[in-house]
Amino acid sequence: DIQAVEQLQAEMADEEVDVFLCPGDFTMMPNPVAEGDVDWKAPTSAEIDEYSSKAFAMLEALRKVQPSVRLVFVPGNHDPRSMFGVAGDASALEDNVHGRLVHLAPDLVLAGWGGAVEAWEAGEEVWGAYPWRDAA
Repeated sequence: DIQAVEQLQAEMADEEVDVFLCPGDFTMMPNPVAEGDVDWKAPTSAEIDEYSSKAFAMLEALRKVQPSVRLVFVPGNHDPRSMFGVAGDASALEDNVHGRLVHLAPDLVLAGWGGAVEAWEAGEEVWGAYPWRDAA
């Protein structure tokens, strides 16, 4: 939540940070199963707008933690598809490293991959892949 990010900002005020890496799940948008599964149900436009707004607000708050430090992120399985750069204004996501290799420093390369693969337990699928079951 935004309050936790503001607390982080206060705690990190005197820290030297090279890169700020965020592993996703900026929201808790329900994603019960992946598109392509027979049970998949598209979120309503209102739900997409609500969670997208929350996700972008969280990104803006995180950028303020240490404004001079590079922020990179991968979207999580509870983030709207717009975070993956497939819908909405992907130009606002220049720090999104999903599906990319990013050279952060000499001999330091970050490979980003967001979302989730399906999870299995005792031969049963516990949750589906998100945002896609197959490569998109």
